[in-house]
Amino acid sequence: MNKKSHKPFRFKHFSIYQEFAAMKIGTDGILLGAWVNCQNCTYILDIGTGTGVIALMMAQRNENASIDAIEIDENSIKDASMNFNNSTWSNRLNLIHHDVTSFRTAKNYDLIVCNPPFFNNSLKPNDNSRALARHNDKLNITEIAKFSTQKISDKGRVCLILPISSLEEVKLIFAKFQLELIRICFVKPKPHKQPHRILLEFGKQKQSLQKETITIENEGRHNYTEDYKNLTREFYTIF
Repeated sequence: MNKKSHKPFRFKHFSIYQEFAAMKIGTDGILLGAWVNCQNCTYILDIGTGTGVIALMMAQRNENASIDAIEIDENSIKDASMNFNNSTWSNRLNLIHHDVTSFRTAKNYDLIVCNPPFFNNSLKPNDNSRALARHNDKLNITEIAKFSTQKISDKGRVCLILPISSLEEVKLIFAKFQLELIRICFVKPKPHKQPHRILLEFGKQKQSLQKETITIENEGRHNYTEDYKNLTREFYTIF
């Protein structure tokens, strides 16, 4: 049986080849990459980079940043390597084939971003690479929080996207590692639906919590809201 071929996903300033990675381009990664505040950051780390899309978004949005992208899955590394090498920012992108739980670096990061696996309560897919990408067996929220508290700078931040059902649990985990929730965005798929995702920003310094809401689509399919268009306009070719 022939393996299905996946066309490159073309953004305005780069393309994502996704032949080998188990998890393909999705709205979650794009939302996170567009939402985080990556300005005034010198060192950025993308945990579980997959195809490398969030790292590439960081490179596009901050021309002065050096970006490390760590990934454990060998197939994802193949795609990310090609995507980084084909980009105009390859000299600022450093791909690391490693498990973040045992990753050691002398750097302190100004920003850590992660679109983590969060299907720990769902049935595991048969494909091993897809299972790694979708489940938190190898990368869980506690490990992300533990690593982040050790490796972000004093004013550094950690940003994630997660299901809204995990909000209280994640807040408790990050608080255990002295990381405060300082910004949250509730993501609604459509105006009449409840939020299904949350974008979160944690930091070491306590401050007033900023709350936002974004709706992706109006009632019609692919009828995107102005807020979503404005957030992602730098990337999507359709806007």
